Amino acid sequence: MSGNIVMPKLGLTMTEGTVSEWNVAIGSEVAKGDVMFSIETDKIVTEVEARDEGRILEILVAEGETVDVGVVVAKWTGPTASMDVESTSESESAATPDSSVSAAAATEVVAAGGRVKSSPSARRLAKEHGIQLENVVGTGPGGRIQQTDVELLMKGAIVRPAEPQVEEPPTVRPATRLEKYVASRLQHSKQTIPHFYVHANADLTDLLAMREQMKAEAPVEPPPSVNDFIILATARAMSAQPALNSVWQDDEILQMASVDIGMVVDTENGLHIPVLRDVSNCSLYDVARSSRALGKRARAGELDLAEMQGGTMSISNVGMIGQVSLVPIINPGQSAIVGVGAPSGVFRPDKEGKPLLRQEAPLVLSCDHRIYDGVMAAKLLSAICADLASPGKILGA
Repeated sequence: MSGNIVMPKLGLTMTEGTVSEWNVAIGSEVAKGDVMFSIETDKIVTEVEARDEGRILEILVAEGETVDVGVVVAKWTGPTASMDVESTSESESAATPDSSVSAAAATEVVAAGGRVKSSPSARRLAKEHGIQLENVVGTGPGGRIQQTDVELLMKGAIVRPAEPQVEEPPTVRPATRLEKYVASRLQHSKQTIPHFYVHANADLTDLLAMREQMKAEAPVEPPPSVNDFIILATARAMSAQPALNSVWQDDEILQMASVDIGMVVDTENGLHIPVLRDVSNCSLYDVARSSRALGKRARAGELDLAEMQGGTMSISNVGMIGQVSLVPIINPGQSAIVGVGAPSGVFRPDKEGKPLLRQEAPLVLSCDHRIYDGVMAAKLLSAICADLASPGKILGA
């Protein structure tokens, strides 16, 4: 035997209702007084309680579905429910005393003050646990908050998303003449020069120790920087391979008479590359004095055009700001550039195979394939690394 649970009539004018929430499932054992489902009309939301006990056999109307008064919404083992239940309006008729279901106190879906749409069970549970209904995402009809929504929030499963932030529009300014010039030259370089790259790690352990000794022995004049060592080592390695001291120009190869090295300097107005002249014939201290003077003039905006022209190679060092490595773009008009990264500790085996801590910096040689081939580039970078690993050669040469 089974009984029917029908859509109750909540008042004289009610003709249909919406099942907004089921509190039971098929197979649920229902005790007297348990809330079985909630009904939503255009005026109220009502919880329907069981007047008898029984077990749910079928649920015939899904949540959110609207049916006429008297339509069977479920079947259970309890008695068939009367269509009339207690009205929530003082002017509406009362329920028959032997009805199998009754309406709990109904509540308006949205109060005059704009209250959040929620079921009575959801509000009761939220109140018990101190939860603000404004923070709950409603999954019921029209976004109405149901008891299961509050339970999900308690489990941390669903939280109302934060209001989207209004993004400020980007600030737009025209590029300066210098920025346009630099952008145009670098774009031309990358598009027209066939770049390729060779990587190596330079052992700077002895070089860094030598610099510390120089600081102690000559505290008045600043000792040469790591970059000065790299500039001179690069110039001497190129002097040993004079074919690399060349540039490609209008289907011709121009081999330069002296080794001139560009030095990338960061300034308030962007990167500038002053050129040190005839570096291979300079001492380390000559290079140090020239690089300091040119760097100072670059940062002050006092370089003239002649000081930034010429050269076949440049050095771009980002090691002083802690960058690991750099793969640079060749300066237009030249044929190569060395990117220098920050030194870091690396264990290498000594002659007996025991680990020995060394300080190594990554070097990346960017080359114009019209001037360099892979063997030439590898030999040049190896020669640079060899001199940096034995800085006494650079200092004494």
